[in-house]
Amino acid sequence: MNTDDPGVRQAQLASAIEVAGLGFYEMREGGRTHMVDERLRAMIGIPEDHGDSRVREFWRAHIHPEDLPRVLQKSQDHLEGTGDRVAVEYRFRHPTRGEIWFHHVARVVERDATGRAVRTVGVIQDITERKAAEQEARRAQEELAHAARMSMLGELAASLAHELNQPLAAILSNAQAARRFLAAPEPDLREIGAILDDIVRDDKRAGEVIHHVRAMLQKKGPVAAEPLDLNELVRGTAKLAQGELVGRDIGLELKLAPELPAVRAGRVEMQQVLLNLMVNAMDAMRDQPAGRRFIRIQTVAAGDRVRVALRDHGEGIAEQAMADIFRPFFTTKSHGMGMGLSISRSLVEAHGGALWAENAADGGAVFWIEMPVHPEESPA
Repeated sequence: MNTDDPGVRQAQLASAIEVAGLGFYEMREGGRTHMVDERLRAMIGIPEDHGDSRVREFWRAHIHPEDLPRVLQKSQDHLEGTGDRVAVEYRFRHPTRGEIWFHHVARVVERDATGRAVRTVGVIQDITERKAAEQEARRAQEELAHAARMSMLGELAASLAHELNQPLAAILSNAQAARRFLAAPEPDLREIGAILDDIVRDDKRAGEVIHHVRAMLQKKGPVAAEPLDLNELVRGTAKLAQGELVGRDIGLELKLAPELPAVRAGRVEMQQVLLNLMVNAMDAMRDQPAGRRFIRIQTVAAGDRVRVALRDHGEGIAEQAMADIFRPFFTTKSHGMGMGLSISRSLVEAHGGALWAENAADGGAVFWIEMPVHPEESPA
């Protein structure tokens, strides 16, 4: 077969387009549809009596309203000279199939002297099945992350009980003291006011612990990202783990960078990552002498990224295990399923971040979390 023959090449291209499930179109000057193949007509569900010139109008009318502004802006930028190629994914309201997903790629092949597109070609692919698979994968990941949170909170049950017992005991003691002051012939109202302030403070402390635990126990839907202060998140996570640290005689040092830019991520998910790394660090120092049992958590801004470094003083990570520690079901512990680090990395990466580990020069391991700065706080 002569592959240099234009007819052969055209037939090969047509076969490749068919195998890929692509619909093809060509537009001429002004965004007017010039040619649409039958596969694309069937893909968008346009009636047979609509000529090619009406395809763009029909297509535009059936794009999901929430996606339409983004798609039209990309299309407009593309036609007016911002890049020769554009790719976009969006939801499409098919007349008979309901909501489906398209992956749309267009390329300008000719422009006029002003830079405006004269001739554009494009392909559209139905990616509904892929999107459904991605959604199912996300759902499975959320289920797994929730199960991991439940397991981790079980490990920290004694620590959480300690965190609640302290403020509750203080509330009881202060309430009893207030009763004694009130029983006096001339009660000292200023002293009683100070006691009530202490009760309010301890009540809020207990409430915060309960709030954090309840948030981690909830079985959520899609992760709700929000602007986060990682310094505040580190402090809050340290409070949750305080009882466990005390129980294991492990010190904690926080070196938090001032005026740290915010990141955008799920609060519960990032707290889960930090808690998991802290529990792993405690386990890694189980056999260390008291003087070496301490964790250092440091935050630092690095351009358009923010980093959190969590350092333990255990034996470090064996060279042969370093490549596997983030692999599902890999564990060096006698207990656990080996899913904590794998889930933690996937949660960080879901927010555009990265999680990795390295050994410290003087012993122990350092786990790094790196997150992109929230767009509104990016350096100019």
